[in-house]
Amino acid sequence: MSKQSNFKGRVYLGYALAETYDAAEGANAGVYFEIPLFSRKRQLEAARARLALSRTEEQLKKAFLGDVEKMRELEAARMEAVEMAGFYKDRLAYFEQAVKEGRVESDSLWEDARLAKKAEYDAKQGIVKVDAAIEEAARRYGGYEWKILQDLLAEIVK
Repeated sequence: MSKQSNFKGRVYLGYALAETYDAAEGANAGVYFEIPLFSRKRQLEAARARLALSRTEEQLKKAFLGDVEKMRELEAARMEAVEMAGFYKDRLAYFEQAVKEGRVESDSLWEDARLAKKAEYDAKQGIVKVDAAIEEAARRYGGYEWKILQDLLAEIVK
């Protein structure tokens, strides 16, 4: 844009009574036009519009990828909660067997039962959070095709 040319063309039309070729000095009547040559005003406006569009698209991509990263983190937290729920259930079953055999006091089961229940609750909440994040992003970025985007995001995240 900075290399735009400033060439201009001038056209003199006139009628002179004296014998002169300079229309500006000897004309009784005349018309003067100045026409810019090689004007790239439309090209410059289009370049500015493309630049603004490119910046907007880049910001949109960054926001979308940030949302996908957030969804993946939520899914990882959910998977961790699922694993911990399984671990605490196994641990609870082990200690229940130990209580039946008389090796451990039954009071120690309460803490493991609480941890197993909490991990199970966290896993269920994880599903809700992941699904909500997927739907929110799909509606924000998908337009009329948000359901298709929702299915694609679910496949990416899970």
